[in-house]
Amino acid sequence: MAKSTILEKNLEKMLGTDLVNSEFHDFLITESVVGNAGTYFDEKTGKEHLCVAGNCHVTGLGEILEFTNSINCEENYSVGFRVVLDRNYKSGYSRIIDCYSHSCEKLPKQLTEVIAGTVMGYNYKMEKSKNG
Repeated sequence: MAKSTILEKNLEKMLGTDLVNSEFHDFLITESVVGNAGTYFDEKTGKEHLCVAGNCHVTGLGEILEFTNSINCEENYSVGFRVVLDRNYKSGYSRIIDCYSHSCEKLPKQLTEVIAGTVMGYNYKMEKSKNG
């Protein structure tokens, strides 16, 4: 599958059709705020925000298969996203500030490129949706 097609599928899973109701946001609702995700200080606004983190299983090509608490993934890879909570965004989430791997081995190049593009696309769309 082409990188652009995988990227589009990932963004659909993360953003849904309205930037609010999506597989990713539905999963994040079930996660604990702060905990391992901590907080984020926004230097532009001078405000500290709570964060939430969620994991997913991805293929070696970077396609997100499912959002899950399980980091055990025998045939694929497990990555996580750290997301800033902010009421100024209609979904309540503003941007991904960290993406990390639970794998001890080096990730395939296409996986890292597609996930990086997914994070950039998510952050771009969320910034455009900011309230006010």
